[in-house]
Amino acid sequence: MATDLHRETLKQALARAHAIATAVGLQVDNNESLDTGGEIFLSINPESQANAKSSDQDNGSAAKSESYGLGLGTSQFYANEFNPNGNGSNPYYQANGFNSPNLSKLIGASGRIDGISEAVAGTTSSKSAVTDAVAINIALAGLELEAPDASVLQIGTAQDPFAAKALASSTSHAEDDCGCSNEPLSELNATAIVRGIENPLDGSKAITGQPVANVEATAYIAPLTTNSAVRGRAVADAVALQGANIKTTPTGNGDGNATIVGNAKATTGLKGLIPTSLSEPENGELAVEFRAQAIGIDAGTESNRGRIEGNSATNNYIQGTGFVELDVPNEEYLVNSELVNEECCGTELTAIGMQNADITTGLGDDAVMGMAGIKTGVAVLSEESSQLDLAAIRNTDISTGLGNDVVIGQVTHLPTPDEFDTTTSDLAFNGFQGGTPGAETSEELNSENKANTVRTGIGDDAISGSARDYTFEGGLGNDNINLDNAWNTSLMGGIGDDIMTVGETSQDLHLFGGAGRDVLKGGNGDGGKFDGADRIEGGDGIDVSEGQGGHDTFVYSSGTSAWNGTENAEVNDLLLDEDSWTSLTTEEKVNVLGKTERIKDFVSGKGLDGDILELSESLGSITESEWETEGVLMTAEQATNELHANRVGVVVDSLENIQNMGLSGRSYAISIGEGGKEGMLLYDADGDFSQGARVVTHLTGDLSNMNKHNIAFA
Repeated sequence: MATDLHRETLKQALARAHAIATAVGLQVDNNESLDTGGEIFLSINPESQANAKSSDQDNGSAAKSESYGLGLGTSQFYANEFNPNGNGSNPYYQANGFNSPNLSKLIGASGRIDGISEAVAGTTSSKSAVTDAVAINIALAGLELEAPDASVLQIGTAQDPFAAKALASSTSHAEDDCGCSNEPLSELNATAIVRGIENPLDGSKAITGQPVANVEATAYIAPLTTNSAVRGRAVADAVALQGANIKTTPTGNGDGNATIVGNAKATTGLKGLIPTSLSEPENGELAVEFRAQAIGIDAGTESNRGRIEGNSATNNYIQGTGFVELDVPNEEYLVNSELVNEECCGTELTAIGMQNADITTGLGDDAVMGMAGIKTGVAVLSEESSQLDLAAIRNTDISTGLGNDVVIGQVTHLPTPDEFDTTTSDLAFNGFQGGTPGAETSEELNSENKANTVRTGIGDDAISGSARDYTFEGGLGNDNINLDNAWNTSLMGGIGDDIMTVGETSQDLHLFGGAGRDVLKGGNGDGGKFDGADRIEGGDGIDVSEGQGGHDTFVYSSGTSAWNGTENAEVNDLLLDEDSWTSLTTEEKVNVLGKTERIKDFVSGKGLDGDILELSESLGSITESEWETEGVLMTAEQATNELHANRVGVVVDSLENIQNMGLSGRSYAISIGEGGKEGMLLYDADGDFSQGARVVTHLTGDLSNMNKHNIAFA
């Protein structure tokens, strides 16, 4: 491993090279504010290259390339007080005429800022070599921004992002066998940092306008030969909008829309040849490290969230995207998970679409979209050697108001799996990731441990992605909440005919339809950590429920759904008349069931193999504890037998036997058809089912193993 003493020795090497390039768009000495007159156009393109070559067999080489760019303002990356490493020093650039320390506000903050800061460093030596490349590019920093109405501030584009790129390479002329003794050593360090808007996270710098930032940081280390031990790190750090206290202007962009966008990409990796020897770790340090961070919108802190406000006169479009890539050559040494899993090799990847924000929109058809992904390609990671942080929308409350709104929290890429399972790993749930793990997701809004919430208000709204520690409230309208995976999450439809589904894995999921004709579909388990045990509650109205695997609870313990599951008395009577029912055509039966509460995949059985019907304590005159200690299932014959007169029970039998048993003293019964594939949950207040009953829900699935554990009271 190259120690500090080793570095000092290399500074005295025969071959040394140091290049530095700077570019500043505007520098203001004494003004507290700057008025552009309406628009600002800046291009920031510093580029530096340093190459050191030693032909002496006894001397090494050292090269350092630095490239620093700043559009306008005061960046902490160039300030004396910046302290990223806790040592009180600024490891980057300090110079007069770069920052504008007195400038606090930019008026006329629209227009365009683009550019690339690029640093390339290379060494050639028969002995040890140190190669450093640092590239930083900051568009705007430490400024309040005030834009004119009907304008956009464009920082980079999707095709040509505002960027920082760093490449550190080395070529060794040593003998082919390095002997694994750390000599000669090629030390390679590449750092790329980019910010679209760099403001403090305390909300002290307000932004009025429509900022759209696309940024990218790329850092590579590149050993070009294999006959030296390798040590180094590649660090890529990209944040599009940092410190987002943002409010759009009255008419937004001027085209009927108001856009706030932060897209960030960070790539870290290895070019050239795969090293056959890493330098031996010392004092717990790493020999090789790959780090990347990409955050689209970093609005505030966990406890002091930033605010993003749309307006009522336009359609608001708010998007944050974070994408990280670990890019390494496709060679067997990596494909077999050897290099990136070695003890002395560390991988730290963070991708976040948006975080720590309170977002409100208005009366239009609004969209709030967070997307994040981590792509590792051929580099197979394991939990022991990697630190991964992935969330599309984290610790953010969203309220969209009126209009047909769309809210998306989508994980777009997961790491290539080893111990990671791309379907059910923890990361797969982090489309919407709450700020408090295990938070309260029920409708009890006064909880101190309340989960983050998405409320879509009035309109036919759509929510999609995956979620963990979140609550979704559809409000008024025909809403569609469609999640891939959900963990400790509640979906609440509100008033309207809502569709709420979880297509893959679930854990601690609660579906509540509210008022209306709702469709509710829970998730499945994975046979391991996640059990797919969902709580499904249709609410008022005629609903259709599916557990879709797992130990699910279907709730009929409160409201009108506890006793009434048909659209009208005619439908109820038809379901209870077996002769009339059997005379119907298939099409007619489908029509009747369309007016009936239904569970489409109920599975009977004990323990985790079976689902649960949760019934009303008050309507059944059975408490939860009474059922657990004394409750039994009984046939119609047993229910009318004096020997069972005082038993706590629910009747399970054929519909004919239930209707013929007379006064039973039991208010709930479950009829099961021939073959055990369909039936009905019935309620009658006085327990005399011969005089009629209420159909609570129609059941299809596997009812052949009904037992006490398939019933609960609450």
